Amino acid sequence: LTYTTDVADGVYLKVSTLREFSGRTWRPSVFFGDIEVEGAESISPEIKVAEAVTDIEIEGLRSTYLPVPYPATEIRGLTGDWSWLTDGGTVRAEGAATTFGQKYSVTSLDLKPTAEQIRAVESVDDDLDMYRGLPGEVPAIVESQAQEHAGQELNDYDRMVALQNWMRDSFTYSVEAPVEEGYDGNGLGVMAEFLTRKSGYCVHFASTLAVMGRVLGVPTRVAVGYAPGAVISRSADTGAVYGVNSDDLHAWTEAYFSGIGWVGFDATPGIGTGTGFESEDPAQNQTDDSP
Repeated sequence: LTYTTDVADGVYLKVSTLREFSGRTWRPSVFFGDIEVEGAESISPEIKVAEAVTDIEIEGLRSTYLPVPYPATEIRGLTGDWSWLTDGGTVRAEGAATTFGQKYSVTSLDLKPTAEQIRAVESVDDDLDMYRGLPGEVPAIVESQAQEHAGQELNDYDRMVALQNWMRDSFTYSVEAPVEEGYDGNGLGVMAEFLTRKSGYCVHFASTLAVMGRVLGVPTRVAVGYAPGAVISRSADTGAVYGVNSDDLHAWTEAYFSGIGWVGFDATPGIGTGTGFESEDPAQNQTDDSP
């Protein structure tokens, strides 16, 4: 597929949300319904929000799961019958509709909290308990590494950023070695091996970051879709045109912050960008190793 967007550096396109973790695998929500777009109605008025428009043209993908930026608030131009999934803000076809040949425009929200605003959030709602749930036996290395690299942080945002940046800086990305060496998948046993070897692909990073976040009490889930892709052309009329193909299939982690909603964190090194919000004090945004 190709797309243009108002968002600098492109957008992640989500197709599915996995929230239930059994210890062996993650499962998506199975509920459909016409509802208010998840999170859009509960954003605090103090949070800066911009609307973004992404125009998408699908050429070679035939699927019942529609790639959309998150959180989408309006979709125009689709043919066929489509429904919002009530959990995750994703869109799925009904009947004979597929993504093949679709050309559509998505309005989504670009949330821009300051670092101070998101640090001040405490997501203690009881209805988020399902996003903190873990099976009884979590490998010791998962708990110990979560505590070592983020347990000292004082808020959920800094915990997630610390874990995300640790993985992006200290691990390597590999799509072949993990499968060949026998730890393909996203279960707890795989995570222990992944944390020992510090090498794997996006499913390992997304699942492990989500579980380590839950170990520290952060409500998390896993998003599945496509990384932003690469710029394939530019024009005065449309700006940058991004190309996305099967090599961009991706998984990342989302964490919930009251008054802000679900925020994506990508721990996979070399793909997309790590999450980090700007401080209200410009001096706090300066680092010695800025890329």
